Formats: sequence, structure tokens, C-alpha cells
Amino acid sequence: MTAETDRAGSGGTGENLSEIFAQRLKEEREARGWTQQYLAESLGLTNGTISGYERNYREPDFLTLSRIARLLEVPTAYLLGETDRKPKAAIAEELASYDAGPHPLPNAPETAEAIALIERAWSGLTPAERRKRLDFLKNYTKLLDDPEA
Repeated sequence: MTAETDRAGSGGTGENLSEIFAQRLKEEREARGWTQQYLAESLGLTNGTISGYERNYREPDFLTLSRIARLLEVPTAYLLGETDRKPKAAIAEELASYDAGPHPLPNAPETAEAIALIERAWSGLTPAERRKRLDFLKNYTKLLDDPEA
């Protein structure tokens, strides 16, 4: 299976879905300040492939769509226009509300992987339980920074 499908002559109800995907992919990429080249390299694709997705003349395969969603930290349903909600954005806002100290997390693929791990581990926790674990991690990080403290 290839990372894309040529859109020429596809027609039908998929066009609207493809248009929404193209628009949202570009919006999400630009919102992060990423270039097409950065996104392409992060996904192991070419710049032309990303351009094709955003210009709506190529479509990603299922695996590539999933990888794009993970990297952008949005659900595939959002990218495809099946929902306007971005639940991961709420989690990111909650994380941003905590004092990151002198080393805030960069907006990069490594951060997306870290957030995905946190989401899986903490998905069933209440906000209070999450805060308790975040406080633990802050204290643990302080201990790592200064073991004699």
C-alpha cells in the first residue's frame, strides 16, 4: 500500500471529505508553525506528498492518516470532518496551565509521543488524580535536577 492515492477521477462523496482533510491538515500544520518540509520529514514522506494532500489532489492511506493525526495530536475523525471537536487540545490546554518552569516542552514529534503515552496511561483518571500525578512528576524532576535537595 502506498502513502497516497492520486485523486484524479475519484469523484463521489469522498470529495467533500478530501477537501475537509486538505483544509484541516494545512490549518493544523500552520497553527504549529511547521513547514510542509518539516511535516514531510517527520512522517518519512516527501514535501510533494504533503503539498498534494493540502492541495487535495492526493489522499493518504489509512496508516499515513493515523500517523498524521498522531503527530498533529488530533483525532483522525477531526481531520476527516466527522467531528469539529479536538479532544486532545483540551488535554494540551490542561498541560499548558501547569508551570513548565525553565524547560517547556517543544512543539515537536517527541512531544506528541510523550503526550500520547500520558493519554493512554491517564485516560481513566479524574482531573484531581491527574494533578496529583503531575505534582509527583514535578517533584521527581526537581529531585533529578538537584539530588542533594
